[in-house]
Amino acid sequence: NSLKKQLNDLIAQELQPLRGAQPVNPNVITASTPEFGAHQATGVLPLATPPNRTPQDLGGRTLARLHPRPFPP
Repeated sequence: NSLKKQLNDLIAQELQPLRGAQPVNPNVITASTPEFGAHQATGVLPLATPPNRTPQDLGGRTLARLHPRPFPP
């Protein structure tokens, strides 16, 4: 598996509770500029539309849940 696919799968798994039965596609891509890091999950943006939830907040919460996990080889 490619790194993008692994990231996409892990992020989708963490975001699935926000979508219920609807599928989640984080759409992990190579970042367009260095200040965004190496990769971006652009599919997260539509999930950040409810009141009081920003893309940065949602990304931070998702990253915090992923960080303790060992990354698959």
